[in-house]
Formats: sequence, structure tokens, C-alpha cells
Amino acid sequence: MRRTGSPPPREGQKRRQCHSSLDPWIEKIVGVLYADGERITTHTGSIYGLAVDVGTTTVVLHIVDLESSETLAAEAFENP
Repeated sequence: MRRTGSPPPREGQKRRQCHSSLDPWIEKIVGVLYADGERITTHTGSIYGLAVDVGTTTVVLHIVDLESSETLAAEAFENP
């Protein structure tokens, strides 16, 4: 995977912005992990997620830091 902020928009497309005003679903407070407000485990270290967008012509994968909402890597390929 290439390390980028996010893949460039296609011609005629606008770049989508992260909606930082939304409440996070996963939170880490002093080493305790909460999912939708419910304590699920203790954890030290980073929390990563995988976002997958399966379109009719293209599949896009994003590895996201769930604490900062930063996209760490992105890859797009043709949907077979």
C-alpha cells in the first residue's frame, strides 16, 4: 500500500472531508477502550481501523487511526 493522506479525487470529483463534528464510536480514555460509550477492554497503543468502499467499478481501502481520524494508507483498485 502506498502511504498517502487519501487518494486524489477523480476528474470532476470533489475531495470529501472528514466529519470531525461526529462523536467517535471508539474512544480510549486513560488506557480504557470504550465502544459506543460501553467499556470493552483496557489497551495501550494505537487503535486502527479499516474502511472499505466497494463501488461498482472501484474498491478503495483506507487504514485509519481511529483516535486521530488520520488516514495512514490508502489503496484503490478496479472492482473485478
